[in-house]
Order: sequence, then C-alpha cells, then structure tokens
Amino acid sequence: MTGTVEGPIPHKPENIGRAEFTVPPVPDGHRPDGSWRRTLTALDEQHGGVRGLLGEELRPGDLVSLPVGRLVIMVDKASVAGPKPVSLTVSRAGEQDAVFSRAFGSQAAAFGAATRRMLADLLAERPTGEGQALLVRRARASFTVPEVPAGLHPAGCWRKTVTGLDLTAARGKAVQGEWLNSGDIVALPVGALVVVVDKATTGWAENWRTRERYAKKDATVTVYRIGRDEPVWTRHFQQDASAFGETTRRKLLALLAAEEVPRDQVEVVREAKRPSHIAGACRWCGEHLPVGHGHLVGHGEDLKVEHYRECPTEPAATGEVCELCGVSVVVGQAERVLRRDGSGRRVVLHHVERFSFPRQRMCEIAPVPSAEEQEAADRARQAAEQAKREKEKADEQRRADRRQKRLEEKLAAEKAEQDRVAGLKTISRTTTAVFDKGLGQGRRATLEEHADLLEDGTTTTRWSVRIYFTGSGFNGEDYDPDEGTSEPYTTKRAAQACYQTLHWEPGPRRERPSGPRCDNCGQYGARHERHDSSGIAGRVCDSCNRDDDVMLSFA
Repeated sequence: MTGTVEGPIPHKPENIGRAEFTVPPVPDGHRPDGSWRRTLTALDEQHGGVRGLLGEELRPGDLVSLPVGRLVIMVDKASVAGPKPVSLTVSRAGEQDAVFSRAFGSQAAAFGAATRRMLADLLAERPTGEGQALLVRRARASFTVPEVPAGLHPAGCWRKTVTGLDLTAARGKAVQGEWLNSGDIVALPVGALVVVVDKATTGWAENWRTRERYAKKDATVTVYRIGRDEPVWTRHFQQDASAFGETTRRKLLALLAAEEVPRDQVEVVREAKRPSHIAGACRWCGEHLPVGHGHLVGHGEDLKVEHYRECPTEPAATGEVCELCGVSVVVGQAERVLRRDGSGRRVVLHHVERFSFPRQRMCEIAPVPSAEEQEAADRARQAAEQAKREKEKADEQRRADRRQKRLEEKLAAEKAEQDRVAGLKTISRTTTAVFDKGLGQGRRATLEEHADLLEDGTTTTRWSVRIYFTGSGFNGEDYDPDEGTSEPYTTKRAAQACYQTLHWEPGPRRERPSGPRCDNCGQYGARHERHDSSGIAGRVCDSCNRDDDVMLSFA
C-alpha cells in the first residue's frame, strides 16, 4: 500500500474513475496467517502459482480506493486437520458481485493452468486505468485493555499505545502514544501496538548513602498487536528500572519496523470506571465529588476528577428541540445534557432507550414525533376515548330500557293471567316438588308447583311454599293438611322469594347430665346405686332408677 488518505477520496482529476472497495475480512473457520488479499494488475509468465500474480497486498477489513475494474484476489485457507482446502474469490472494484468463486483442495491447485487462463481473460476483458491502491480507512478491531492484576497498585501500572520511541527519554517516558485506561474497551486500527506494564512491590531496601528506605519492584512488560489474539512479546524483569532498557527498546523498534503502525486516534467504545481516591470538583460541571464518587481521568500531574460517563442531566421543557433529530420534545421525554467540550453548554437530547446496547437515544432508534404531533395525537386519543365512553353509556342505557320493557311486558302478562283465573274453580291439581330443604328441629320446607285444571277447561300454574315435619313422636302437628302452607302464588318469582326467607334454625342446646355413664342404658348422669336382676351392683340414671330390679341388667 503506497498511499494513504483520511476520509473520502478528494475530487481531483487523478481520482476520477476510482471506486472505494472494502477488503473482506477472513471468514470464521479459516486461518488468518494462511489467508491473503491482493490486487491483480498483470501475470508474470516466467513464474507460476502465486509468484506470478503481480499486484499490491491488501489488509483484510481496510477500506481502499482502487481504479474502477481493478481485479482483487482473495484466498482463504480453512483451519482443518490434514490437507488445507482453500477458497478463491475474484472481484472487481466498483462491482458488488464477485466475478469468480470456487473451492480447491490446495493453494497449488487453486492457481493452476486453468485459473491462470481465466485470470488472463479477465485482465484482457476489461483493462483498468493506471493507479495504485489508496488507503481510505484502516480496519479497526475491538480491544479490551487488560485490567490491573489483583494485589497490584493501579498507580504503578500503565497501558499505552506505541506509535514511536524517543530514544533520548528515560525509562517508560520513551514510549510515544496515547494513554489507555485499564478495563476500557477501545477500537484501534489493526496492526497497532499496545504496551502493558505491571509493577509489583517485592520488598524494601535501604539507600546506602541516605539510609532512606525505598520499595523494590519488579515489572512485567507485555506488547499486543491489534488483530492478534495472543501477545506478540512479554518479558518479566526483576527490577522495574530495567523494564525499558535496551532489550525492550530493541524489541519495540523491531515490532515498529516489521509492520506499518497506524497513528489513528483511540476510539473508546465503553469506558470502565476508575473510582477516584481523591475528592474534588468535576472538571466539566464543577460539582463537588467526594472520595470514591468520581471518575479519574489522566495520569500523574494531569490527574483530574469527573462524573462517570456524563454529568447530571436536567429535565427538558416542552417545546425545546432535540440536538440530534431537530424535533421538539415533550416534558418527561428528553433531558438537557452538558456538552463536555469546555463551553459549559447544555443541549437537549431525547432519553436513552432502555435495554439498548450500545447506548442509543430514542430518536436514534426510531423517529420520535414532535411535541405538536404528540399533543394532536393526545387530543385525538382523548376524543376517541370520550366517544367510546359515550357509546358504552348509550349502549348500557339501551340495554336497561330493553330490560325494563321486558319486565313490564312480563308483569302485564302475569296480571292478565291472574285476572283470568280469579273467578274460576279448580277441577283437578297435579303437584310437583321443585325445591326442598331442612329448617332444623325436624322441620322442612318445600316449594311446590301445581298444574291446575280449571272449570272452563283451561290450565294454569300456581306455586306454594309448605312447611312440614319429619321424625317420630309428638311435634305439635295436629295433622291439618293446610297448616304451614302459604297462599298459592301465581308467579314462581314470588314463591321463590317466600321460599328464600326460610332459613335453617338450630334447636335449643341440651345440657349433658353430670355424672358417669349409666350401667344400664349407657347415658350420662348415673347417680343411684342399684342391683340388677342377677344381684350385680351398679349405678343408674334417673330414668333407669324408676324401673324395678328385674328390668335392670348390668352384665
């Protein structure tokens, strides 16, 4: 890659006829070290295989600018045991679909004579203009900055990107780059270097000249290359002063020279909180933050305190306009957020949508109606609800009117039936018990239905409620068949109302006689000494005491 530009390709005469092309990343299940991408400008007839492909190497994930029609070859080698099959894909800059794609058993088979003839035909079919590939934007990868190991003091550990070395500076100050906070998730260009330094106190020593005690520390230096899973270099030093000696400097210089290191800025995807061990005012809003409540930023003398992620917000009023979407908001729907640009200006933004990851505002997920539109929608909804309530009220009134009309018709029919049978004699009656229940103390109540044949040959139905007694012995019944029977009802409704007024009533509670059980009848209250017909002595109750001895038996 011989050229690099930032942002869109400038509109210059030499850039006319170029197209942006995103180099596809290596698919899952394929080896990054065995997969490659490159442009194809010509074929070298003196060399076969991959050596005969003339062009420029491309990095997976990069956005590049190529002359329209320039061929791009992509080879992906599978990560399997045994022979490594490869997939060959050929695309043209400016076209969405690939012009050739096929799987081969090996890389040698992929670039055999048939493939070379196909590539030669593609080159002859559509010649491309002169020009090299220009890098528009380097591919970025997510990187989680390693946490400080447990037991180590955060002040003695640091993380930093490596863009160069100042050989005149001492120790870690020689590393040029941007500071990183442990635990942060950052987006870095593929190929960037990150150095991680962890220092641990191993003991104490005494200065032989001043007799002052100082801490002895060791150090572990680890270097990561973005885009690779494992560190590219790590070394443990028994003295922290040696951590950035000649060994580490030579290794960093070799890593910087081995691959072009981009100098793009660090993009923080998710910031990890660094609880403050000092109290101070937020550097943005000025609010005082006690120890442990703030978030530390910076290092050394530049250490400052701020609210984590954002300062406290203020509720926005109805009619204010959201800075993101330009739509007027409703109270309770948006907030006034402090811009962290040093101006102290607050802007109105819609609330953050719950459960959204990454954090997104409501208007970033879906369009939000303006305050005027919401007020109109509220008025329409209220009018619809009012119309619904009025309709329900009218429907209920119509149902009540129909119920009242049916009741009046039923009462009129019952009154007409009563007037018709008032002066007619009953010739015969058939009685059926409809309901029956107990009332206690041997009494029961029954609701009876009578089918009466009248003297004019017609029939009518009457109902009556009757109370009767069950059980043995005298219960006050003088065997009058009409006693306890109500007057006949001409409607079942009236008869049921009378029947429902009768309830079960318990009888008077009888006190149990005192004393043991009677030896003759077994009842309680045995108080008299007697002898039975066999001369056996026993105790009997008052009732058995009235009997003669020959009627008693205690055996």
